[in-house]
Amino acid sequence: MRVETGKYQFFDYKFVLEFDTGGDPDFPYTVWIYQNNKPLMDSNKQQIRKEFPKNFNKRHLENFCKKFASDEAYRNKYMIEN
Repeated sequence: MRVETGKYQFFDYKFVLEFDTGGDPDFPYTVWIYQNNKPLMDSNKQQIRKEFPKNFNKRHLENFCKKFASDEAYRNKYMIEN
């Protein structure tokens, strides 16, 4: 079961945090990334996301979202590597 647990908005990017009780028990949190309210997709047509462990630090999550939204080089590198 997936439950939305938070939303963050920076510039044209929205980040939606979900908790998944049926997923990987070590990484139950996923941040789904949207640009201009549309899912941000990679070259394989999969939505860009970042997974977080069960004991993640909220500051780390916020820093990731801010950096992703504000730093084009970081964003492009992240999208290629993930």
